[in-house]
Amino acid sequence: MHTITFVNPLARSGGLAGRILGGLLNVGPLKAPGSNFTVNAGWWEPTAPFAYWVGPMYRQIVDLGDLRRSRWTPPPPGEAEQRLSPHYADLAEPWLAGGYQPMLWSRADVEANAESTLTLVPSRE
Repeated sequence: MHTITFVNPLARSGGLAGRILGGLLNVGPLKAPGSNFTVNAGWWEPTAPFAYWVGPMYRQIVDLGDLRRSRWTPPPPGEAEQRLSPHYADLAEPWLAGGYQPMLWSRADVEANAESTLTLVPSRE
């Protein structure tokens, strides 16, 4: 019954502009499990009891005996703020499902799991 919508800050302006930007930039509504009384905590306004406005933003399981077995859930909805990126909303569904990602502790693990590399070079001016 509960849903969550990740509202882009540009869509908060209200009016026609906010509705148009919300249709382009918001992620959701998505079905959201849990309540303020469950482990998968979520909260809603009394005036809109089925629309979450906050949920768990970060989860992690750390194995102190072997850090390579540690897992985490990055905050949703995605890793990119650019709407055309495939990573704009890629973490919303795994977050809702309670999915975890490996925590990469070594440079070799990071490089082996990298999708791409961005190198920033300062200008010579």
